[in-house]
Amino acid sequence: MVHRTTTLARLLWLSFGTLLVSSPWLRDQRMQHGSVVGLILAWLATFTLWFQVLVHGLPNGLMEKLAIVLILLWLGWASRHLLRAAQPQ
Repeated sequence: MVHRTTTLARLLWLSFGTLLVSSPWLRDQRMQHGSVVGLILAWLATFTLWFQVLVHGLPNGLMEKLAIVLILLWLGWASRHLLRAAQPQ
């Protein structure tokens, strides 16, 4: 029970972090191009985790793996996005 609770809490905080990072990028001119994709990935990860927390009876391992994959996709997108924005134009 402790493992399940801490795992979900850790992933929820991580998904909220992705939202907090992705949202301001929509207003930054250097980061604006392609920011919608990151925001969608962040919302999907957060929705998946909340769905897992609120709806009982779902296979826990599958939902957690889906959330982890979405967060990893967001991290890959964010690193590529940051590298592209850091390049001189």
